[in-house]
Amino acid sequence: MRDWVDQFEQLFDWQQGWPDQATADEHRAEGERLYDEVRRALPDVTITFHYWETSYRAAP
Repeated sequence: MRDWVDQFEQLFDWQQGWPDQATADEHRAEGERLYDEVRRALPDVTITFHYWETSYRAAP
């Protein structure tokens, strides 16, 4: 989880988004995988996955 957050903090720009679509897609996929792990580990807790950081910079 920390690596996932670190990647977000290092690569996501609040105004321009991710460096490219592949990075955006990979980050979302890892977030979904982590979400599933947490749900399995804590079955009695209700959590929701809201992924909003979907923008990325277009190639020049």
